[in-house]
Amino acid sequence: MEANLLVRYGPAGYMAAKSEIHGILTKIGDQKEEVDLLVPGLVAVKTKLASRKVIEEARELYVSNPEQFRATLKWQPADNWCESIVDVIKKTFKDEIKDLLTPDDTYIIDINIHRSNLQSAEIISAIAPLLKGKMDYDRPQKIVSIEVFEKEIHSKAPSWVRSLRQDALSRFQALGFPTLRDEEWKYTSVEPIV
Repeated sequence: MEANLLVRYGPAGYMAAKSEIHGILTKIGDQKEEVDLLVPGLVAVKTKLASRKVIEEARELYVSNPEQFRATLKWQPADNWCESIVDVIKKTFKDEIKDLLTPDDTYIIDINIHRSNLQSAEIISAIAPLLKGKMDYDRPQKIVSIEVFEKEIHSKAPSWVRSLRQDALSRFQALGFPTLRDEEWKYTSVEPIV
């Protein structure tokens, strides 16, 4: 799946976020999006709609009724995907992204690393010379956002197994570890696994 949106979600969990994403995208014009859990708290969404248009329309929906957004926290476009290797990231910036900034733009670089050995400093030193404009942490006009994942973020398991795993993780996030008050666990201590 080549997703074109990244959506962060909060304590409401994966299933609530997935349902909210579907509701919002249905209002915007896509009823057949694909949602895939990348790491707890972050999903990739593939929609037939242009990602930046989705962000604009989602912002308008939020302004008109913020209550529609209870489970999701942040929606952002995913313009490009590449391997989590510094040289590949640098090439992607050189070929695809550097022209999105003009010399008059101010920007920040926001890097989030998920289960990877790469360091933010490595990435910044590789891409900063390629970017036009000026870095400004106080009043940036644009945010260059980079999400770095382990090399193989998606399991090789079939989609139905991944879906079951996502549902189980969401349920666990909502319920937590069982306690002695739960009937099925009444006589079982979970101390060894906690």
